[in-house]
Amino acid sequence: PSAAPHDLTFQLGSFLDRHLIFPLLEFLQEKEIYPLEEIMQAKLSLLYPTNMVDFAMDVYKRLHDTDEVPEGMVERRTQVMDRLKKLDADTAGIRTVLEDAALVEHLRADKAFTMATLEEQHGVAPNSLGLLYEWARFQFECGNYGGAAECLHHYRLLATSPEAAFPAHWGKLAAEILQQSWGPAAEELQRIKEAIEARAQHTPPLMLLQQRCWLMHWALYVFFNTDNGRGALVDLFFQDRYLNAVQTNSPHLLRYMTAALVLSGKRKRQLGPELARVVKQEETNYSDPLTRFVKALNYDADFDAALAELEASKEAVQKDFFLVAY
Repeated sequence: PSAAPHDLTFQLGSFLDRHLIFPLLEFLQEKEIYPLEEIMQAKLSLLYPTNMVDFAMDVYKRLHDTDEVPEGMVERRTQVMDRLKKLDADTAGIRTVLEDAALVEHLRADKAFTMATLEEQHGVAPNSLGLLYEWARFQFECGNYGGAAECLHHYRLLATSPEAAFPAHWGKLAAEILQQSWGPAAEELQRIKEAIEARAQHTPPLMLLQQRCWLMHWALYVFFNTDNGRGALVDLFFQDRYLNAVQTNSPHLLRYMTAALVLSGKRKRQLGPELARVVKQEETNYSDPLTRFVKALNYDADFDAALAELEASKEAVQKDFFLVAY
């Protein structure tokens, strides 16, 4: 189906983990922006590759008004449960150690929280770290975001290289967002930004661009749910390398740059003209009432047009998951 006016879910979704799209779909359903059948079908499409098979079955039954589900879904549930049991057994040793908070704290204080120590002194199998990461990913796909976040935290501490820890940062950020744990999510966001920039010289340019775009999209959840988040968005998105990523790959983010600059008031006098310049440059690629308001006010000096776009912005904001609270 085509997107409803002012709805950016389609554009945002291509830069998000599928689990992060569920809150957007719940919002669209609540606002009745699309027919219920379309929303339920979208949910089902998102759910199929995950391990949330029971949830998928419930959506299927509601969508098709039936108590029966396809045999493939039943088989998939059996496969998920079998894999879960095996991973539980394979990681029982290392998880038992990690669940002992006092022991972990003691080992960290002694700078002995390493796989070598766990293997030599606590009988943990050598392949346990890789299995722990697999268990965390599996739990995440089951919708157990708390368990996944906790395991990924330990995995990150035990991983011997930044390369090994990098994907765990993303998984933990997603898990913290989905739990609405905004403080830990903000900390993880900063770690990912630092990791991206630390690896920048050795990352292919296209991948680096993609990573910065992912970071900005995932950051929307954090920046619009934390104190001073709008100011933090301004600080990040207006950096040259991130502004370049917006213009190259994600001009729809100009909506959130506009909103954050207005809401925070941070460096508005300095950055307002810069935003207007970028909005003008990108107007053939993206525009909405918020960006047209900026252009009319700061670039065209057309106050009547600015007032009209400001009024139209109210509808756009009401249909936006991140802005509706403002």
